[in-house]
Formats: sequence, C-alpha cells, structure tokens
Amino acid sequence: MLVARSAHQRMEIARAMEYWRKPLAMADKGLGVVRYFRNRPPALLAGTVVVAALWRPRNVLGWLRRGLGMWRMALAVKRRLSG
Repeated sequence: MLVARSAHQRMEIARAMEYWRKPLAMADKGLGVVRYFRNRPPALLAGTVVVAALWRPRNVLGWLRRGLGMWRMALAVKRRLSG
C-alpha cells in the first residue's frame, strides 16, 4: 500500500513539474553561461568587444578607452584598500 501510494505521488509530482521543465532548463543554461564567463574574464571582455564592434563600430575606441580607464581605477582602489 505504501509503495503504491509513493509511486502515485511521484507521478503527480512529475506531472506538476512538467510545466516548469522548459523554463528551468533555460534558466540552467543561462546560469551556465554566467558561470563560464565568471570563470573566464578574458572571454567576457572579448565577447563584449565583439558585440560592441558589431553594434556600433565607430564608438568602440571610445568605449575601450573608458573601459580601460575604469579598469585602471578599479585596480588602484583595490591596491589602496588591500594595504
């Protein structure tokens, strides 16, 4: 009796979760992309530059200058805070 009831409950849970299967799979893929780029900052930078170059080629140099300046400022702040 208990085994049959457990099997029935598992089937009910599986049916209830079917609606969420695709959205959760998409969220899982999105988290995988975030983890990939978090562990590979140069890949994130390269991807950002490529997207920026395709989006607005004329503005890429300006964005790169600003980004480099912000990166240098962040490094300086990090050095000061760490001692």
